Formats: sequence, C-alpha cells, structure tokens
Amino acid sequence: MNNPRFDNPMAAALAALADSAALADAAFALTSTPGAVGGVRAEQWRRLEAALAAARAGSARVVELAGEPGSGKTRLLNELSATATRAGVRVLTGRCTEQDRDLLLHLLSVLPAVAVGAEDVPAFPPPARDPVAEHGPGRSPDLGAASLAQPGGSDIATRLSAARAALSRHTRVPLVLILDDFHWAGEDSVEIVDHLLRWPLDAPLLLVVAHRPAQSGARLRSSLAHCAELGTAERIELRPLTLAEAVRMLGLPAADDVLRTLHETSAGNPHVLAMLAEMDRTPMPGGLALPQDGLFNQFTARVLGETALLDAWEQAVLDAAIVLGAQAGPDYLAAVSGLDYDAACVAVAGLVRRDLLRPAAGSNRFGLRHALLRRALYPRLSPWWREPAHRRAAAFLAERNAPAAEQAAQLELCGDLSAPKDLQVLIQAAAECVRTEPRMAVHWCRVALRSLEQSDAAADRRAEVMLLLARTLGGCGRLQESRDLLHEILRLVPEPVHIRALAASLCAVVEYLLGHRPEARALLAAEAEHAESYPRRDSARLLIEHALLCIGGQAQLGPGRLAEVYASVARGGVDRVTEAGALVLRALDDVLGGRYAESDVSIEVCQAKIDSLSDPALADNLFYISALAWAELYTARFADAERHFRRAIAIAESSGNLVVIPMFLNGLLYVDLYVGPLDIVDTENWGGESLAAGPASTVRTVTLALESMHALWTDVEDDTRGLRLAEESYSAFPDAAGVCGRASSILATASANALDGDVSRCMALLLTSGGGTGLPNLPEVLRPMSFELLTYAAAAAGNSTAEDWSARAWTAAEAWPMPHQRGYALAARAHVARRRGEYRAAAETYTRAADLFGTVTMARTRARILLLAAACLAEAGELGQADAAYRLAEELGRDCGAVRLSHDARRMRGRLAEHRPAEPDRTEIKRKLSALTNREREIAIAASTGRKTREIAADLHLSPRTVDVHLTRIYRKLDLTSRAALAKLITEMELRVAV
Repeated sequence: MNNPRFDNPMAAALAALADSAALADAAFALTSTPGAVGGVRAEQWRRLEAALAAARAGSARVVELAGEPGSGKTRLLNELSATATRAGVRVLTGRCTEQDRDLLLHLLSVLPAVAVGAEDVPAFPPPARDPVAEHGPGRSPDLGAASLAQPGGSDIATRLSAARAALSRHTRVPLVLILDDFHWAGEDSVEIVDHLLRWPLDAPLLLVVAHRPAQSGARLRSSLAHCAELGTAERIELRPLTLAEAVRMLGLPAADDVLRTLHETSAGNPHVLAMLAEMDRTPMPGGLALPQDGLFNQFTARVLGETALLDAWEQAVLDAAIVLGAQAGPDYLAAVSGLDYDAACVAVAGLVRRDLLRPAAGSNRFGLRHALLRRALYPRLSPWWREPAHRRAAAFLAERNAPAAEQAAQLELCGDLSAPKDLQVLIQAAAECVRTEPRMAVHWCRVALRSLEQSDAAADRRAEVMLLLARTLGGCGRLQESRDLLHEILRLVPEPVHIRALAASLCAVVEYLLGHRPEARALLAAEAEHAESYPRRDSARLLIEHALLCIGGQAQLGPGRLAEVYASVARGGVDRVTEAGALVLRALDDVLGGRYAESDVSIEVCQAKIDSLSDPALADNLFYISALAWAELYTARFADAERHFRRAIAIAESSGNLVVIPMFLNGLLYVDLYVGPLDIVDTENWGGESLAAGPASTVRTVTLALESMHALWTDVEDDTRGLRLAEESYSAFPDAAGVCGRASSILATASANALDGDVSRCMALLLTSGGGTGLPNLPEVLRPMSFELLTYAAAAAGNSTAEDWSARAWTAAEAWPMPHQRGYALAARAHVARRRGEYRAAAETYTRAADLFGTVTMARTRARILLLAAACLAEAGELGQADAAYRLAEELGRDCGAVRLSHDARRMRGRLAEHRPAEPDRTEIKRKLSALTNREREIAIAASTGRKTREIAADLHLSPRTVDVHLTRIYRKLDLTSRAALAKLITEMELRVAV
C-alpha cells in the first residue's frame, strides 16, 4: 500500500527489491568469515552437511532451520543448495512471501518436470507459469514472485495423498527440497509439512524448513517442536552469536571495548553486527543519520519490504514507534499516531505478528525489533507528519509528569521551540542530567539557547541559560569553555543585577581553578567596588567571596573591607547561607591573623551554622564549607576538618560539580599527613566522561598520594607499596608550583622515602620541589613538618646541616603557635641531640614532642615520635622506660590504624625482652603517686574505672583536651602506657576505696 508519510518515491521499488533472495544472500555474505563455509555458523553448517549426506545415502531427513531476521538462514540455505548441486543432487527451493503463501504446492506441481522417466504424470495440475526449475550450475531459481498455483481437488486428504505419492514417485534419486521464510506459508502448505513430519517418507529426501519462530503460526511451531522431540525432525537454531564468535567474525581482539559494545548493541545478531561494524558511528543529533553504505541500504530495502503491505492502522502505529524510538504502551502509541486506543491495540497486535514490534518482558510496552529499524525508517518519514508527532509525544509525557529529559528528547525534534514552556522543559532537563550525564546537560543547555534564538526572550533570560551551561561545563571540567561563556554573560548583562552577581562569582571560581588567582581576585574586587548597587543579598555575597579569596591566598585586602562585609550582613536581607559565609570569613580571619583564642569561639559558631545547612543549600557555596575545614585544619581540629572535607566532596559529587573535588581531596591529604591513615575515598564513579582530562588527572594524582599514605602506615607484608604509590603520584604532577595537591604529594613522597631509609632522596625531594632551603614552594602551615623531616634525614645521613634545619623548624613553628607545630620543632631538636649521642636528652625532648602531639589527637605522629624516644631510652640503658614507650606506641598505632607502627613497636619490644628491669616496689610506686597533683590524682582514679575522656571532662567541668593533657602527664610520671595499666596500679594501691 502507499504510505503518505514516506517522502521517498523509491520506497515501493526498494520494497520489491527486498523480496529478492539474492539481496538477502548478498547482505549476509558480508557477515561470514571469508573463506569459511558457513562463517561463524560453522557448527550449524556441519549439521546441514550431515543431513545432506544422509539423504544422498538413501535416507529421508527433515530439518527445521529457525532464527530471527539477520541470523543467517538464507546464507546457509544458499550454501546447502550450491553444495548439493555440485554433488549432482536435484534441488528445489522456494521462498514464501506474504502474498505467495502456497509455496509447497507450487513445488509439488513441478515435480514431474524434473522427474526421471517419461512415464511420470503430474500429481498436481501445473501452475499458470513455471516458477521453479531444477538447479544447475550457476542457476538459482526463486519462487518469491511466482503466482499462486491452484492445485486440483479441494479435499485435504486427497491433496495429502497426492503430495505423498508425488514425492515418493519422484525421489528415486536424492532430492533436496528447501522451503525458506516458511513462517508466511499458508494452511495447505503447513498441512503437507505436518503430514510429512508425522509420516516420514522412505525415500532419499532432505526437506529443509526455514522460518522465523516469532512470526510462525502456532500449528507450524507445535508440529515442528513435537516432531523434534520424537526425532522425526532435526531442529537447527541460529542463536545469537557469542562474544567469541563475534571475535572470529570481525577479527577484533576479545578485550576490545568497541567489539564488546558492538556485540551488546547487536544482541549477537550477525547481520546487525556486520552493519554496526561497517557504519559510521559518529554521534549525530537524535542518532538518526542514515549511513551511506551498501550493507545498510540493503537492510533498509529489506525492512521497507516488510512494511509494504501494512494496513493504515499498522503503518500509523509503526510510524509512531519509529518517532518514539523507545518502548511504549498502546496508549502512548495511540496518542502519537493519532488513532484511538482500540485501533492502536489492533495495529500493535498485527505488528507483533509481523515481528516489527516486540513486547517488553513483564510489561504492556512494545518496542521496535531493533534500534536499526528506526535509523532506517526515520529519515523517510515526512517532516510534516513527523514534527507534530514529536509534539504529541512531548504533550503525552508532560500530562503524565515524565522526567524533563524524556520530554526534551521529543521537543528537540519538533523544529519550533519558541514556546516558553519548551524552554522551561529544556532547562529542567539540563538540571536533571548535571550529575549523572553532564554531557547531556550541556546538550540540553545548547538546545535551550537555540530555542531562545527563535523567541523574543530578554537578555537576562538568555543569560540565565548561559549561566546554567557555564556551570555545567565547569562542573565536568571544561573550564576554558566555561570561562569564555561567563565573560560573555558579563558583557551581555552590564547592570548590577542578580544574574551578573552569580556570573561574576562563578567566573572567579573558574579563574581560580584555572590557576588565574590574581585575575579571580581582580574580577571580584571590581564587582565589590560597586557592591552597594547590587541587591543586598548579592552585595554581601560578592564582598564575602572577595575577602575569602584574598585572605585564603594571603593577598592584601583593602582597608576596611572586612568591616564593610560584616556591616553588609548586619544590615539584614541576606539568607542563611550568606550569613554562614560571613561567619566562615571571620573564623578564617581569626586563625590566619593568629587570634587563636577568638578563633575557638568563631569556629564553633561557624560549625553550628554550616552543619545546620542542607547539602543543596551549600552546593553552589562549597568554598564556605572548604574555608571552614581549612580553618579547622590550621587549628588542629583534624576530625572536624576531615568531616567537612568529606562532606564537600559528597556535595560536589551529588551536584555534578566534580571539578572542585581535587581541592577537597588535597585538604584530606593534609589531614592524613598529620593524623592518618584515613579511609580511602572512593573515586571510581568520577572516571570516564564525568571529568575532563585535566581535573581527572588531578583527582588521580591526589588520590594516589592519599593511597600512598594509607599504604605507608597500614601495609606490613608489602612495605614498599606506599613508596611506589607516592613516587607515582609525585611524578604525575606538573612541575609548576601551586598545583592543587602537589605540596602534600611532595611531603607524602619524602616521608615514604625517609621511612624506607632513603634519606638522601627525601632531602632532594624537599629541597628541589620546595624551591630551596626556605621551602618557598610549600605552604607555611606545612613548613614545620617539612623542616622536621629535613632534620631527621640530615641527622640520619650524618649531615651537619641538621642543626640548621632544626633552627628553621623552630622559626617556622613560631609563625604557627599551635601545639603540634611546636611538637615538630621539638622533634627536630631531638633528632639533633640523638645525632650527637645525647640519648637521654633526646628521649626527653622526643617525649615532650609526643605529649604535644597527644594534646591534639595526632596519635599516629605521636606513636612515630615515641618509637624514636624508645630507641634513645634503650641506647641510654633505660630499658624499662624504653619498653613502656614501645608499648604506648604499639597501642597508639593499633588504635589509629597505623598497623605498621604498631608492628614495629611490638618487634622492638621483643628485642628488649631479655633485658627488662624488675618491677618497682610499692614504696617506689607510692613515691611516684605522691608526685601527682590533686587534679591529676582525681583524673587518674576516674580513668581507672573505665570511664571515657568525654565523661570525665563533663563530670569535672573540663574540656576533653584538658583531660587528655593531664592523662599524658600522669602516664609519664607513673611510667605507664595505657589506661589498663593505670587501672591495675590504682587497684593494687587501693586508692579507689580512699576515694
């Protein structure tokens, strides 16, 4: 029938051409392995050859060849026909079509023409024209276009008897009877095959019935299945190709990702697999480009042949399915096709019978047999029908509140997108995809911009969409594109309005991430100069972000700017997030200004504010939570810093803003350097297309540094893994200073080398990468730790520069008067004393440093320093104190997860086992107890009961940190290493009773 929706006038000609068996053979021939009969269907070919051999030997054989379109049935039948002909066997072959269903009757009517002996008479009256002839060399008769034969006699029993007699009389020599596409066969032909299956001939006959099970009638399928069970018919099923068979077919390596994608997309169908391999797979809008290669054109012609005889309802529903390109229910297909529901259901049933539509498992939804059908037929739909159909599809989805991305996929193909509701759907689709499919989010933003070009939207509306696109581009790592777009927005919207404030803020972030920090500060400074012209909320935000950028980068901030910020917030009219930003600014300013007493209060207030805000509220203000985490890190609130860095990572991941993640990973690496080992961050879902090459590389290198620190302190059996990972991370970073994560990676690698015993490599790394003796390339906050490490390495190498590094460590610590920074300076002094052989002095200094680390919960660093103290005590002959120090280091390492430190401490204790001093007498214990102050005595007794630090602190109205400081002093005064030992001592001295 003619289809007005097809605008290709060659459709009818292509449909007629598709009925040619030669065309089907040519199409599938390309899927066969050159030079191999049957190609990837070698096993099925061997079974057909065996059946042919049996027929030549005088036996009757019936073979069912079952497979879906493109599985290779026709190719195998042609191979069988050619092989039999070369062997001198007579071959009759024919192909059923929807119009020519009585193929078998035609074949039986011409048997006398090929029989041996003139006495043979026709069993059936000959047809009007001879549709088949005996195959000879180079001949391949086809019954596809033959007119129907009208067999004599209407009684089915008479017809079956005549058919059986005709076959029996004319199979004195072997005969091969091939029936292709038998799913189209009429009832009479099916009846004859059923009879032959149930009552096999005693003659050298090979009957091959090829069909598509999905389109075959119940009678034929039942008969073939029953006889296959009885053994009177052999079933050869052309199943989907395995991956190994696809390897042989395409000649690609089994591990090739392209091969695996092709195999999965084709569902193992060899014809489809061949087409996909031949086609241009470059993504096109809507994925609907028509490849101009012969194989696909042949496929298109064949598909058009399948659709040529559809009725109007079936064609309308098929066109709707082509427009949708996805599984849909009858109601959806009805809405798009323009039919009522009942008519659509009737049409769906007809299309399912033809295997053009297939039902989805477990649902009332239907989809095209394969996506390639859409690629073949979509370009041939008339645009005057196609675009309104897409509009009807979008309307149907909107009525059912479908995801905006599904609606946008239909709207994109509608042509005219100037309606305001279209733009809203596109913007919403982009927002939905930002996290999971950033490339699609970028695509929807660009489509939305094209829709704005078709309308009279205002500049700020266009700027709004451009801002979303810029945010999406930046979030997936395409920073330069994002920057250019943001500067375009600033030119487009020169007035101080909300959209400009957002663009300026985001542009400063992008410039910062690109390494353009002066440009970022200058941009915000220019906006801050006119802050009073902005709405109050935007004014405060710009002032806060400019101040944070300056303070965090240790740049000059104009006089009075902080006061201006606080006054802007105090005037009111700002939201809770902006208020939190002001609190973060005050806390960071207190910390970096050295006002640590004030910072205790400002950080606690800021923590309460930030923790009360939801993740979505902070998604566009991640620098606020990051700045708080850095303030906590600088003031040794390591657990809080880790918690906030991890929250920032989680928010960035959930909002799709992955490009900022390296900064937060770097913060975690700082925390790890102080108190690690930390739990490894899962970065698997950040790979692939989620990040551009630059940010993805930074994520990988910072993560490697984190993994190296974890391995450095946890791997006992493979104690070189941490060093290998650290070196890999260090070598992956660019040489330029200031790259996110590089400073901490340098320290991680230097620490790994020092622990491995390569102190020369440790010093070279720090001095070369740090920029010289003053380490100007390393942040000030890391310099006390770095100089301590240089002192250790120099002392271990016997280098006289150890004293100079120790002095530098002390000077650096004075710039950051926190307990742990002074601890590094003391540890450096102890390294020098140890090098001089002053073991008692070194042990005492190490112990003081360990106590300072203990006050800020740096258990791993404290354990490392205690190991050095214990070694010095052993050298000084204080074996009992050395054992106690080793035991404490072992306990601390075990509690904080530093298994390697714990293992080393236990091993060193073993070496002291033969030299342990005798237990001190009770008089000596009483003397030591008398050295405790009343407060220390009170805390010691409370701790011996098993109560936790926070419980003791609450009861005594002290801070937990103060209790920990007292416990450290108690342990040192009593030569104890744990609360268990303290509890035992208190019990033995019967002090609890006294309390």
